[in-house]
Amino acid sequence: MLLLSKKKPPTLVSRRRIASLLVLLSLLACQRTSAPTQLPAEAVAVGYEMNGALLNAPAGQKVYLTNAQSLRVDSAVVDTQGRFRLGGKLPAPAVYWLVVSALGEAMPVFLDNETTLRMTADATNLLGTAQVSGSAQAAVLQQLVTAQARRAARTAELIRLQDWTPARWEAASAELTASTIELVRQHPASAVAPYAVLSLVGGPQNEAFVDSMTSVFNQTQPASPYTQELLARRKALAATAVGQVAPELILPAPDGQPVALSSLRGRYVLIDFWASWCKPCRAQNPHLVQLYQQYKSKGFEVYGVSLDESQERWLKAIATDNLPWVQVSDMRGFKSAAVAAYAAQAIPLTLLLDPQGRILGKSMPKEELTAKLAALLP
Repeated sequence: MLLLSKKKPPTLVSRRRIASLLVLLSLLACQRTSAPTQLPAEAVAVGYEMNGALLNAPAGQKVYLTNAQSLRVDSAVVDTQGRFRLGGKLPAPAVYWLVVSALGEAMPVFLDNETTLRMTADATNLLGTAQVSGSAQAAVLQQLVTAQARRAARTAELIRLQDWTPARWEAASAELTASTIELVRQHPASAVAPYAVLSLVGGPQNEAFVDSMTSVFNQTQPASPYTQELLARRKALAATAVGQVAPELILPAPDGQPVALSSLRGRYVLIDFWASWCKPCRAQNPHLVQLYQQYKSKGFEVYGVSLDESQERWLKAIATDNLPWVQVSDMRGFKSAAVAAYAAQAIPLTLLLDPQGRILGKSMPKEELTAKLAALLP
Protein backbone atom coordinates (compact mmCIF):
# COMPACT_ATOMS: atom_id res chain seq x y z
CA MET A 1 0.00 0.00 0.00
CA LEU A 2 1.20 3.46 -0.89
CA LEU A 3 1.67 5.51 2.28
CA LEU A 4 2.05 9.24 2.52
CA SER A 5 4.11 10.69 5.31
CA LYS A 6 4.88 14.13 6.44
CA LYS A 7 8.54 14.81 6.39
CA LYS A 8 8.78 17.29 9.05
CA PRO A 9 12.10 18.11 10.31
CA PRO A 10 13.29 16.12 12.12
CA THR A 11 12.01 13.52 9.65
CA LEU A 12 13.12 14.65 6.23
CA VAL A 13 9.74 13.96 4.54
CA SER A 14 8.41 16.28 8.23
CA ARG A 15 6.96 19.16 6.71
CA ARG A 16 4.09 20.20 4.46
CA ARG A 17 6.57 22.36 2.53
CA ILE A 18 7.96 19.12 1.00
CA ALA A 19 4.67 18.74 -0.85
CA SER A 20 5.31 22.03 -2.62
CA LEU A 21 8.92 21.03 -3.32
CA LEU A 22 7.68 18.03 -5.31
CA VAL A 23 6.03 20.38 -7.77
CA LEU A 24 8.70 23.08 -7.77
CA LEU A 25 11.49 20.62 -8.63
CA SER A 26 10.22 20.50 -12.20
CA LEU A 27 10.35 24.29 -12.62
CA LEU A 28 14.12 24.96 -12.59
CA ALA A 29 15.03 27.87 -14.92
CA CYS A 30 18.53 29.33 -14.33
CA GLN A 31 18.86 32.97 -15.25
CA ARG A 32 22.60 33.22 -14.60
CA THR A 33 25.27 31.38 -16.49
CA SER A 34 27.73 31.12 -13.62
CA ALA A 35 27.53 30.81 -9.87
CA PRO A 36 28.00 34.02 -7.89
CA THR A 37 31.06 34.43 -5.74
CA GLN A 38 30.67 33.87 -2.01
CA LEU A 39 31.25 36.28 0.80
CA PRO A 40 34.66 35.78 2.40
CA ALA A 41 34.45 33.61 5.51
CA GLU A 42 34.94 35.30 8.84
CA ALA A 43 35.71 33.18 11.86
CA VAL A 44 33.08 32.91 14.56
CA ALA A 45 34.59 32.32 17.99
CA VAL A 46 31.59 30.44 19.39
CA GLY A 47 28.66 29.65 17.19
CA TYR A 48 27.82 28.58 13.69
CA GLU A 49 28.35 30.38 10.40
CA MET A 50 26.84 29.71 7.02
CA ASN A 51 28.03 31.48 3.88
CA GLY A 52 25.75 31.01 0.91
CA ALA A 53 25.53 31.91 -2.76
CA LEU A 54 22.21 31.60 -4.57
CA LEU A 55 21.38 31.67 -8.23
CA ASN A 56 18.06 33.28 -9.17
CA ALA A 57 17.69 35.10 -5.87
CA PRO A 58 17.04 38.80 -6.41
CA ALA A 59 18.83 41.32 -4.22
CA GLY A 60 16.86 41.94 -1.06
CA GLN A 61 15.43 38.42 -0.99
CA LYS A 62 15.25 37.15 2.59
CA VAL A 63 16.46 33.74 3.68
CA TYR A 64 15.58 32.24 7.04
CA LEU A 65 16.93 29.54 9.29
CA THR A 66 14.14 27.70 11.11
CA ASN A 67 14.03 24.90 13.64
CA ALA A 68 11.93 21.73 13.74
CA GLN A 69 8.94 23.72 15.01
CA SER A 70 9.21 26.12 12.05
CA LEU A 71 10.33 28.94 14.37
CA ARG A 72 12.85 31.37 12.92
CA VAL A 73 16.32 31.09 14.40
CA ASP A 74 18.11 33.54 12.13
CA SER A 75 17.64 35.52 8.91
CA ALA A 76 19.69 37.31 6.28
CA VAL A 77 19.20 39.36 3.13
CA VAL A 78 20.66 38.30 -0.21
CA ASP A 79 22.97 40.89 -1.78
CA THR A 80 23.25 41.88 -5.45
CA GLN A 81 25.47 38.86 -6.18
CA GLY A 82 23.17 36.35 -4.53
CA ARG A 83 25.32 36.08 -1.40
CA PHE A 84 24.20 35.87 2.21
CA ARG A 85 25.64 35.04 5.60
CA LEU A 86 23.94 33.55 8.64
CA GLY A 87 25.69 33.21 11.97
CA GLY A 88 25.34 33.14 15.71
CA LYS A 89 24.88 30.78 18.59
CA LEU A 90 22.41 27.91 18.29
CA PRO A 91 20.43 26.41 21.17
CA ALA A 92 21.51 22.90 20.22
CA PRO A 93 23.21 20.94 17.42
CA ALA A 94 20.48 19.72 15.08
CA VAL A 95 19.13 19.68 11.56
CA TYR A 96 17.73 23.11 10.81
CA TRP A 97 15.97 24.33 7.68
CA LEU A 98 17.18 26.99 5.27
CA VAL A 99 14.08 28.64 3.83
CA VAL A 100 13.56 30.96 0.89
CA SER A 101 9.95 31.57 1.79
CA ALA A 102 9.06 33.86 -1.12
CA LEU A 103 9.84 31.00 -3.52
CA GLY A 104 8.37 28.23 -1.37
CA GLU A 105 11.75 26.52 -1.10
CA ALA A 106 13.44 24.84 1.87
CA MET A 107 16.32 22.46 2.55
CA PRO A 108 17.80 20.82 5.66
CA VAL A 109 21.25 21.69 7.03
CA PHE A 110 23.02 20.21 10.05
CA LEU A 111 24.48 22.92 12.25
CA ASP A 112 26.25 23.16 15.61
CA ASN A 113 28.18 25.89 17.37
CA GLU A 114 31.53 24.80 15.95
CA THR A 115 30.61 24.72 12.27
CA THR A 116 31.26 27.01 9.31
CA LEU A 117 29.38 25.87 6.22
CA ARG A 118 29.50 26.99 2.62
CA MET A 119 26.61 26.36 0.28
CA THR A 120 25.60 27.09 -3.31
CA ALA A 121 22.20 26.44 -4.82
CA ASP A 122 19.57 27.64 -7.23
CA ALA A 123 17.04 29.52 -5.11
CA THR A 124 14.18 28.12 -7.18
CA ASN A 125 15.21 24.53 -6.44
CA LEU A 126 17.16 24.33 -3.18
CA LEU A 127 16.63 20.65 -2.52
CA GLY A 128 17.62 19.60 -6.03
CA THR A 129 20.68 21.82 -6.52
CA ALA A 130 22.22 22.61 -3.14
CA GLN A 131 25.86 21.77 -2.47
CA VAL A 132 26.89 22.13 1.17
CA SER A 133 30.36 21.61 2.61
CA GLY A 134 32.31 22.39 5.77
CA SER A 135 31.76 19.47 8.14
CA ALA A 136 31.53 15.69 8.23
CA GLN A 137 27.87 15.95 9.22
CA ALA A 138 27.18 18.22 6.25
CA ALA A 139 28.72 15.65 3.92
CA VAL A 140 26.49 12.87 5.24
CA LEU A 141 23.37 15.03 5.09
CA GLN A 142 24.32 16.09 1.55
CA GLN A 143 24.11 12.44 0.47
CA LEU A 144 20.70 12.10 2.06
CA VAL A 145 19.46 15.33 0.45
CA THR A 146 20.72 14.17 -2.95
CA ALA A 147 18.80 10.91 -2.64
CA GLN A 148 15.75 12.84 -1.43
CA ALA A 149 16.00 15.17 -4.42
CA ARG A 150 16.13 12.27 -6.88
CA ARG A 151 12.94 10.88 -5.39
CA ALA A 152 11.32 14.32 -5.40
CA ALA A 153 12.16 14.80 -9.08
CA ARG A 154 10.58 11.47 -9.96
CA THR A 155 7.44 12.12 -7.98
CA ALA A 156 7.22 15.63 -9.43
CA GLU A 157 7.15 14.07 -12.88
CA LEU A 158 4.41 11.64 -11.79
CA ILE A 159 2.41 14.59 -10.47
CA ARG A 160 2.92 16.46 -13.74
CA LEU A 161 1.62 13.44 -15.64
CA GLN A 162 -1.21 12.95 -13.11
CA ASP A 163 0.03 9.38 -12.77
CA TRP A 164 -1.08 7.90 -9.45
CA THR A 165 -0.11 4.31 -10.26
CA PRO A 166 0.93 2.88 -6.86
CA ALA A 167 3.72 0.75 -8.34
CA ARG A 168 5.48 3.78 -9.82
CA TRP A 169 5.28 5.76 -6.58
CA GLU A 170 6.45 2.78 -4.58
CA ALA A 171 9.41 2.25 -6.92
CA ALA A 172 10.54 5.85 -6.37
CA SER A 173 10.23 5.40 -2.62
CA ALA A 174 12.01 2.03 -2.66
CA GLU A 175 15.13 3.54 -4.23
CA LEU A 176 15.23 6.28 -1.60
CA THR A 177 14.74 3.73 1.18
CA ALA A 178 17.63 1.61 -0.08
CA SER A 179 19.90 4.65 -0.37
CA THR A 180 18.99 5.82 3.14
CA ILE A 181 19.60 2.43 4.73
CA GLU A 182 22.97 2.14 3.00
CA LEU A 183 23.92 5.65 4.15
CA VAL A 184 23.06 4.84 7.78
CA ARG A 185 25.02 1.59 7.63
CA GLN A 186 28.05 3.46 6.31
CA HIS A 187 27.82 6.27 8.89
CA PRO A 188 26.12 4.87 12.03
CA ALA A 189 28.11 7.21 14.31
CA SER A 190 27.08 10.35 12.43
CA ALA A 191 24.74 12.74 14.22
CA VAL A 192 22.72 12.72 10.98
CA ALA A 193 22.12 8.94 11.15
CA PRO A 194 19.20 9.04 13.66
CA TYR A 195 17.65 11.84 11.62
CA ALA A 196 17.98 9.71 8.47
CA VAL A 197 16.38 6.72 10.18
CA LEU A 198 13.40 8.87 11.12
CA SER A 199 12.78 9.41 7.41
CA LEU A 200 12.14 5.66 7.10
CA VAL A 201 9.31 5.45 9.62
CA GLY A 202 5.83 4.62 8.39
CA GLY A 203 6.76 1.84 5.98
CA PRO A 204 6.08 -1.61 7.48
CA GLN A 205 8.95 -3.05 5.45
CA ASN A 206 11.36 -0.73 7.28
CA GLU A 207 10.26 -1.49 10.84
CA ALA A 208 12.91 -4.13 11.63
CA PHE A 209 15.73 -1.81 10.52
CA VAL A 210 14.25 1.22 12.29
CA ASP A 211 13.81 -0.73 15.53
CA SER A 212 17.33 -2.16 15.34
CA MET A 213 18.90 1.25 14.78
CA THR A 214 16.79 2.76 17.56
CA SER A 215 18.47 0.34 19.95
CA VAL A 216 21.90 1.23 18.56
CA PHE A 217 21.33 4.96 18.87
CA ASN A 218 19.95 4.55 22.40
CA GLN A 219 23.41 3.25 23.32
CA THR A 220 25.59 5.48 21.15
CA GLN A 221 23.65 8.75 20.81
CA PRO A 222 21.10 8.80 23.64
CA ALA A 223 20.99 12.60 23.88
CA SER A 224 20.17 13.11 20.20
CA PRO A 225 16.69 14.63 19.76
CA TYR A 226 16.18 12.21 16.88
CA THR A 227 17.05 9.24 19.08
CA GLN A 228 14.54 10.55 21.60
CA GLU A 229 11.90 10.78 18.88
CA LEU A 230 12.65 7.23 17.76
CA LEU A 231 12.30 6.01 21.34
CA ALA A 232 9.00 7.86 21.76
CA ARG A 233 7.77 6.28 18.55
CA ARG A 234 8.79 2.83 19.78
CA LYS A 235 6.77 3.44 22.94
CA ALA A 236 3.74 4.53 20.92
CA LEU A 237 3.98 1.47 18.69
CA ALA A 238 4.03 -0.78 21.76
CA ALA A 239 0.97 1.02 23.15
CA THR A 240 -0.92 0.53 19.88
CA ALA A 241 0.08 -3.07 19.18
CA VAL A 242 -2.58 -5.68 18.46
CA GLY A 243 -4.14 -6.75 21.76
CA GLN A 244 -3.62 -3.41 23.51
CA VAL A 245 -6.43 -1.07 24.50
CA ALA A 246 -6.33 1.83 22.05
CA PRO A 247 -5.12 5.08 23.63
CA GLU A 248 -7.88 7.58 24.28
CA LEU A 249 -8.48 10.31 21.73
CA ILE A 250 -10.67 13.35 22.35
CA LEU A 251 -10.78 15.62 19.32
CA PRO A 252 -13.23 18.19 17.97
CA ALA A 253 -15.87 17.28 15.40
CA PRO A 254 -16.70 19.69 12.55
CA ASP A 255 -19.11 21.52 14.85
CA GLY A 256 -16.32 22.07 17.38
CA GLN A 257 -17.70 19.67 19.96
CA PRO A 258 -15.19 17.14 21.34
CA VAL A 259 -15.82 13.48 20.59
CA ALA A 260 -14.03 10.83 22.66
CA LEU A 261 -12.98 7.59 21.06
CA SER A 262 -14.12 5.83 24.24
CA SER A 263 -17.67 7.11 23.66
CA LEU A 264 -17.96 4.49 20.92
CA ARG A 265 -17.31 1.55 23.26
CA GLY A 266 -19.73 -1.32 22.73
CA ARG A 267 -19.21 -1.25 18.96
CA TYR A 268 -16.52 -2.44 16.61
CA VAL A 269 -14.67 0.74 15.64
CA LEU A 270 -12.29 1.48 12.79
CA ILE A 271 -9.95 4.37 13.59
CA ASP A 272 -9.11 5.94 10.23
CA PHE A 273 -6.18 8.39 10.03
CA TRP A 274 -6.54 10.29 6.76
CA ALA A 275 -6.38 13.75 5.15
CA SER A 276 -8.02 15.54 2.25
CA TRP A 277 -4.66 15.84 0.44
CA CYS A 278 -3.81 12.13 0.83
CA LYS A 279 -4.74 10.44 -2.44
CA PRO A 280 -4.36 6.84 -1.14
CA CYS A 281 -6.67 7.80 1.75
CA ARG A 282 -9.26 9.22 -0.62
CA ALA A 283 -8.95 6.19 -2.88
CA GLN A 284 -9.93 3.81 -0.08
CA ASN A 285 -12.93 5.89 1.05
CA PRO A 286 -15.47 4.31 -1.33
CA HIS A 287 -14.69 0.88 0.10
CA LEU A 288 -14.96 2.16 3.67
CA VAL A 289 -18.31 3.76 2.85
CA GLN A 290 -19.51 0.43 1.50
CA LEU A 291 -18.40 -1.41 4.65
CA TYR A 292 -19.94 1.25 6.87
CA GLN A 293 -23.32 1.03 5.14
CA GLN A 294 -23.23 -2.76 5.30
CA TYR A 295 -22.28 -3.13 8.97
CA LYS A 296 -23.39 0.05 10.75
CA SER A 297 -26.68 -1.51 11.86
CA LYS A 298 -24.78 -4.50 13.25
CA GLY A 299 -22.58 -2.45 15.56
CA PHE A 300 -19.81 -1.02 13.36
CA GLU A 301 -18.56 2.58 13.55
CA VAL A 302 -15.71 4.59 12.02
CA TYR A 303 -13.77 7.28 13.91
CA GLY A 304 -12.10 9.37 11.22
CA VAL A 305 -9.07 11.35 12.38
CA SER A 306 -8.08 13.96 9.80
CA LEU A 307 -4.54 15.29 9.64
CA ASP A 308 -5.67 18.31 7.67
CA GLU A 309 -4.65 21.83 8.61
CA SER A 310 -7.41 23.51 6.61
CA GLN A 311 -10.95 23.06 7.90
CA GLU A 312 -12.36 24.16 4.56
CA ARG A 313 -10.51 21.40 2.68
CA TRP A 314 -11.37 18.87 5.37
CA LEU A 315 -15.10 19.62 5.22
CA LYS A 316 -15.07 19.67 1.42
CA ALA A 317 -13.44 16.22 1.32
CA ILE A 318 -16.02 14.84 3.77
CA ALA A 319 -18.84 16.15 1.56
CA THR A 320 -17.25 15.11 -1.73
CA ASP A 321 -16.56 11.54 -0.56
CA ASN A 322 -19.91 11.29 1.26
CA LEU A 323 -18.36 10.17 4.54
CA PRO A 324 -21.23 9.60 7.01
CA TRP A 325 -19.28 8.52 10.09
CA VAL A 326 -17.73 10.32 13.06
CA GLN A 327 -15.12 12.83 11.91
CA VAL A 328 -12.67 14.66 14.19
CA SER A 329 -9.58 16.83 13.78
CA ASP A 330 -7.62 19.41 15.75
CA MET A 331 -6.36 20.94 12.48
CA ARG A 332 -2.74 20.48 13.58
CA GLY A 333 -1.73 18.05 10.85
CA PHE A 334 1.19 15.86 11.78
CA LYS A 335 1.74 17.95 14.89
CA SER A 336 -1.47 16.55 16.36
CA ALA A 337 -1.14 14.71 19.66
CA ALA A 338 -3.03 11.87 17.99
CA VAL A 339 -0.10 11.34 15.62
CA ALA A 340 2.35 10.95 18.51
CA ALA A 341 0.00 8.67 20.46
CA TYR A 342 -0.47 6.30 17.51
CA ALA A 343 2.92 6.72 15.74
CA ALA A 344 0.91 7.85 12.71
CA GLN A 345 3.81 9.27 10.71
CA ALA A 346 2.35 7.83 7.49
CA ILE A 347 -1.21 7.65 6.25
CA PRO A 348 -3.57 6.03 5.55
CA LEU A 349 -3.44 4.25 8.89
CA THR A 350 -6.36 2.24 10.24
CA LEU A 351 -6.90 0.30 13.46
CA LEU A 352 -9.85 -2.04 14.09
CA LEU A 353 -11.06 -2.13 17.70
CA ASP A 354 -13.33 -4.59 19.46
CA PRO A 355 -16.26 -3.38 21.63
CA GLN A 356 -13.91 -3.12 24.63
CA GLY A 357 -11.51 -0.88 22.73
CA ARG A 358 -8.81 -3.50 22.18
CA ILE A 359 -6.90 -3.42 18.92
CA LEU A 360 -7.75 -6.34 16.62
CA GLY A 361 -5.72 -5.29 13.60
CA LYS A 362 -3.74 -2.44 12.01
CA SER A 363 -3.82 -1.26 8.41
CA MET A 364 -5.37 -4.49 7.19
CA PRO A 365 -5.59 -4.83 3.40
CA LYS A 366 -9.04 -4.27 1.92
CA GLU A 367 -9.77 -7.95 1.49
CA GLU A 368 -8.62 -8.82 5.02
CA LEU A 369 -10.70 -6.05 6.62
CA THR A 370 -13.77 -7.12 4.63
CA ALA A 371 -13.37 -10.74 5.69
CA LYS A 372 -12.73 -9.75 9.32
CA LEU A 373 -15.93 -7.71 9.56
CA ALA A 374 -17.91 -10.46 7.86
CA ALA A 375 -16.68 -12.91 10.51
CA LEU A 376 -17.26 -10.54 13.45
CA LEU A 377 -20.64 -9.21 12.32
CA PRO A 378 -22.37 -12.00 10.37
